[in-house]
Amino acid sequence: MNFANYMAARGIKGAAGAMPEIYRNASLQGQIGALDQAEASDQADLARRRTATQTAYDNNVTNLETAYNTDLSALGSDYETRKLGIQGAYDSDLTQANADVDAAGLQAYITQMNADREAALKKAAMSGYIDGKPTVDNIQYQQKVTDAAKKNYEDTIGQFSNDYSAEINNVQGDGDTSNDWQVAYLQAARAQKIKDQEATAAKKSQQDIDNQQEWARINKVKSGSSADNKIDAKVSANNLMSIKNDIGSNKKINRATAISVVQANSANLSNSDYSSALKWVDDNY
Repeated sequence: MNFANYMAARGIKGAAGAMPEIYRNASLQGQIGALDQAEASDQADLARRRTATQTAYDNNVTNLETAYNTDLSALGSDYETRKLGIQGAYDSDLTQANADVDAAGLQAYITQMNADREAALKKAAMSGYIDGKPTVDNIQYQQKVTDAAKKNYEDTIGQFSNDYSAEINNVQGDGDTSNDWQVAYLQAARAQKIKDQEATAAKKSQQDIDNQQEWARINKVKSGSSADNKIDAKVSANNLMSIKNDIGSNKKINRATAISVVQANSANLSNSDYSSALKWVDDNY
């Protein structure tokens, strides 16, 4: 027995019989509002975290660039200083004719210093590190990898839709802090899922209320019609069977359309068969 039948059996007809569901729908609407606020809060929190992370990243890049340029400048200055010193000693030795270092050997040493410097720079470009610290290019590459991983996680987060809470517990309890950022994404997805479920329930509840009110209105009209009493019971029964067959044979028909079909044929049914048709739709759609 559906809600309308239950209330009708107790003498409550029309819109009054649907008031409890209307109040329940109002409560659901309030819950949806609360979920909207919670979602907005989660989104704002996620935005703040993203901004803080980006700011920290930009500051780190700036600091590393400054340190890198400072180290490179110091290396260049040291190189030039040594080069001048060696060149000065070389010239002095040649001038004084008592050089302890062979001129060819000194030139070879200078050449080797240049080669070592170039090799160090190439190695840094290949490894992403210089003097044990990551280069700017390496930092930017790692950030791109992280961003891509987060985007992919967000795009495939639906795989945990059966139980977001369980996955949140897994991430928080795995002892790995590098994936803690996933919690915010999971919490946002869980809030959206709850919001969607509540919205669907509220929409169905409102549709049920509308159907029950329409059902009560039409029943009231039919109960006051004298023409309905003249319908032959056998004819009405045949019409009822035909209506059910027409509705049941259409695989794409929905609840609202099925009710409309029954209402359109109300003049061809007795009161009892009309109620029976509506109950059949209510039970099957």
